Amino acid sequence: MRRELPAAALVLLLLPLTVGAVPVLMAPGAAPDDAAAAPDGTAAAAEQRVWECGQRPLTGGTSGSRIIGGHDAPVGAWPWLVSLQVHRGGGRFSHVCGGVLVNKNSVLTAGHCVTGRKYVFMSTPLFINSEEDVVVYGHTTRRYIRSITVHPEFKRDTFENDIALFELNSAVRYSIYVQPICLPSAHLYPHTTNGTQCFITGWGRTTEKGIDMLCGVDQGDSGGPLACYHPPTNRYYLMGIASFGVGCGQPRFPGIYVRLSQYRRWIKSELQLNNKAVNPISVTLTILLSVIPTVLVWSL
Repeated sequence: MRRELPAAALVLLLLPLTVGAVPVLMAPGAAPDDAAAAPDGTAAAAEQRVWECGQRPLTGGTSGSRIIGGHDAPVGAWPWLVSLQVHRGGGRFSHVCGGVLVNKNSVLTAGHCVTGRKYVFMSTPLFINSEEDVVVYGHTTRRYIRSITVHPEFKRDTFENDIALFELNSAVRYSIYVQPICLPSAHLYPHTTNGTQCFITGWGRTTEKGIDMLCGVDQGDSGGPLACYHPPTNRYYLMGIASFGVGCGQPRFPGIYVRLSQYRRWIKSELQLNNKAVNPISVTLTILLSVIPTVLVWSL
């Protein structure tokens, strides 16, 4: 049975940085495709392209180093990353949780991000420019929500089954800035071993009391993706969803992630239901999908 919540006044943003604000990084030996090489002049080519999941057109393969602290991501580096934002009054919006785009109509996030909260109705465009908030640049995509489905066995007191799915009221348009991540098939999990390079992306703070570390998921990273790179296919696969943590990079207190392999059937079932849905629910929720993340990379 689907456990659907009333639509809330949230916003999800897909929000790349302004082109040229940060250098575009390419994997060693990789060359950008035509659309990535000159994004401002290849709109027609981008429209005709067949987009596939788990691709990073503006950056190529992997980037970054094996580090503890986070760093700012390049323009459009993580095109499936979503920012869930709320209206704070006076035309001001602020980031609450992350999310991840899995197809043109669906976003996965953490269940606790959309339960037990009270939001104000949002109906105006989002333009944020403050130290605490995400800033909206060009190529922003905004979507309203058709439905929110939280896992039926989610337990807020223990964070068990901390996963939820947003269904968008209209499909996003893929581009070099907006891409879905791949959902792994069962045979891929045994190949995720020591040495697999994985990435955490989100908008949580990168410091706590001056220490250069990626903060715990309670600082705004909840719902964001744990993405692992699979060299044979040159794709990124969603392996986890940020659930909770203690403090900011505290020793012996690891961040906790929803293990996606345990929810493959539930996700598949919900995605199939979403594809069949035809009558939208009453909507007071907005989604903005955004890519100004902090990134943490390490090898398992």
